[in-house]
Amino acid sequence: MLRDRPSERVGRRGRRGRSGAINMEYVFAGGLALIIVAALTLAIWHTFFRSRGGTIGDIPTEAHFQCRKCKDVQVVDMDKLTQKQIMQQGFGPMWADCPKCAKTDAAIEMAKCPKCEKYYVPKGYLRPDMMMSGVEGANICPHCKLDVQKYRTEEAMRRRKAKK
Repeated sequence: MLRDRPSERVGRRGRRGRSGAINMEYVFAGGLALIIVAALTLAIWHTFFRSRGGTIGDIPTEAHFQCRKCKDVQVVDMDKLTQKQIMQQGFGPMWADCPKCAKTDAAIEMAKCPKCEKYYVPKGYLRPDMMMSGVEGANICPHCKLDVQKYRTEEAMRRRKAKK
């Protein structure tokens, strides 16, 4: 019977009300504060502590192509590549039309040797099965006889050891 008095009901529950609304407000405010702190931490880390990738100088500004029929070498600005060639970039060498002999998709993209910095067409470009399976000799520079695939693997191993 004493429970039915309105004064005791209000006094016992205080400010909480029936559903505990103040508790939900605290949970919401705490969650919001946590999100703000996480966002600020990410922004500070991204600005000051993120490891930087390559510089803009690492991005090639031109592509070298050699025609498979007439052996003519052409240099094309990356800005002038067609949409089809841009889409091919991640799936092996790009192909282009040869302006000298007017053959369609006859010119294949050339690779640049990291040692002598001369351009050449790797054997693996003409036989993708060689390049994908990692067969030795698939990517050898004909000018300085460097096995580029082996060189890049060793270079990556050296960088990993230097980081540790």
